Amino acid sequence: MKWIDKALSQILKWKFRKMLKAQAKPMELQNAAFKKLQKQLRGTETSKRSGLESAASLRDFLDQARAYKYDDIDDLVQRQIRDIRSAALFHDTFEFVGLSSGTTGRNSKNILFNKPMIRNFEKFQMAFGSVIEAHSNVRLLSDQRLTWGSSAQTGVTPSGVPCGYVSGFLSTRVPKVLAKKAFPRPETGMIEDMTAKLQQTANEVRHTDLRLLSGVPTYLINLLEFLKDVYQVENFSEIWPNLSTVVYSATSIEPYRDQLCKLIGRPLTFIGCYVSTEGPIGYEIPSITPNGVYAFHLGDVVYSFRKTEGEDKRFLTLEDLNEGDEVEVFVSSPNGLLSYSMGDVIRIYAKKPVISFEIVGRVGQGLNVATEKATLAQLQKAVLQVSRDIRHFFVYPAQSEAERPCYAWTFFVDDPAAWDTEQVREDIDKALMGQNWDYEEARLETLFLDSPQVDFVSSDLLRVYFKQESHRGQLKMKYAFDSQAKADEFITRLLMGLEVNIPAAAA
Repeated sequence: MKWIDKALSQILKWKFRKMLKAQAKPMELQNAAFKKLQKQLRGTETSKRSGLESAASLRDFLDQARAYKYDDIDDLVQRQIRDIRSAALFHDTFEFVGLSSGTTGRNSKNILFNKPMIRNFEKFQMAFGSVIEAHSNVRLLSDQRLTWGSSAQTGVTPSGVPCGYVSGFLSTRVPKVLAKKAFPRPETGMIEDMTAKLQQTANEVRHTDLRLLSGVPTYLINLLEFLKDVYQVENFSEIWPNLSTVVYSATSIEPYRDQLCKLIGRPLTFIGCYVSTEGPIGYEIPSITPNGVYAFHLGDVVYSFRKTEGEDKRFLTLEDLNEGDEVEVFVSSPNGLLSYSMGDVIRIYAKKPVISFEIVGRVGQGLNVATEKATLAQLQKAVLQVSRDIRHFFVYPAQSEAERPCYAWTFFVDDPAAWDTEQVREDIDKALMGQNWDYEEARLETLFLDSPQVDFVSSDLLRVYFKQESHRGQLKMKYAFDSQAKADEFITRLLMGLEVNIPAAAA
C-alpha cells in the first residue's frame, strides 16, 4: 500500500507542475478547448443556434455570439430530457441531471451531465487534488477525509436518469483507489433524508482519524454542529487531533473561518475552489494566491467575459482581461452550454504569475439606493468589520424617519438582545464608508443617504431553515434585495416554508 501511496503522490506532484506550466499559456489551451468543443457539438441544434458551427476561431465565435441564460435554452434541455438520444444539446446520452437552486432554494435549472462533462469534473478533481497535496499535510490515498454535500439523488427523469445536486453527486464518485479513506460511504451519500444521512455519517466517522473536511462552509457548520450534539463535545480537537485542512467551495470563507476553527478547536488551513453546477471554474493555489483569490482551471471549459460597467459589451477572452476589470462570467461546455451566463461577477486580481480573480458576487446582487453602488463583496467586508459573530445579513433600501433613502440591515445573531443597536448602526455606517467611496460621498457630501437602519433576528431561524432545506443544492441565502417589499416577500416565504416550530428565541 505504501508504494501505491508514494506513486500517487508522485503523480499528483507531476500534475501540479503540469498545471502550473499550463497557467503560463492560457490562450493556447483555451483555443484547443474551443476546437475540441466545436468537434464534439458539431451538428447539434445548440451549435447551429449559437454560431459555433460556422465559427473559424474562438475570436470569431465570440464576435458573433449572444449571451444565453437558462430560459433561452430550457426548450433544448427539456427536449434532451424527453429524448435521451436527442441532438438538441449534444450527441451522446447523459448520466445525471444537476439541479441548480440558486440563492433562493428553488429548483429552477436542469444541467445535463454527459460523459465529456463528467470527465471535465474528474480532471478538475485531479488538478485540485494536486493543489491540496502540494499545500497541506494531507495525502489523499492514505488519509481519511470527509466530503459533505447535498442530496446526490432527489428523483429520476422519465427515462430513469438520476437527478440531484452536484456537490452530492461528486462526493459519490470518488475514484476507487481513494474510496477506502473517503467518508461518508457512497451508499450513505445517496440517502435523501438529511437527518438520516447525518446520523449515519456520525456513526461512520466517530472513530476515524480525519485529516481533511471538504464542502460548502454552511454545510460543514451544519454537519459539525450536529456531530457536536451527537458526540457531546465542545469541539473536535480530541476526536480528530490531526484534522487541520478544510477545502471549501461556493462562497467566501471569511464569514465562516472563525466559526469553523472554533468548532474544530484549532487554527485550520483553508483551500478554496470555485465549482458550480454549470462547470468547474477555478481553485486557490496557496503558494501563489491568497484565500479568496482563484486561478482558472484550464480544462475543457471555454471562458468568456463581459464588463459589467460602461458601453463595451463585447465578449472578452482570458487574454483580453486586465487587472481590476469587473466582468460577468460566461462558459461554453461539452454538455451544450454555449456563451452561457453563470450569473457570477468576478474581479481580476492579477495577470501574473497566473491570471487570478476574486468572486464579487452575483449579477445584480449588490445594492444601489441613491447614486452609489455597493457590491456584495463590499457589503460582506463591511459586516465582517463590525463583527464576526454576525451569522448572516439582509440589506435593502428603505426610508428614514426624515423620509430620506437609507440602507436597512437585518442581522442574524445568536442573542439579539445582547446587541447595541445604536453602536452597530454607527459601526456598519463607518465600515461601509471605508469600503465604498460612493457610499461615503452619498452619506457625507451630497447627503443623498441618511444613516442606516439596523435590526436583529435570532440565528436560530437560519439554523431551522437550513435543517429543513439542507437537501437542496448549495442553499445560498440571499443578502441584498432591491426593495423592502422584496425582502419582506422573501422572509415571509422563508417563514412559511418552515413546517416546524420555530424556537422561542427566534419568534
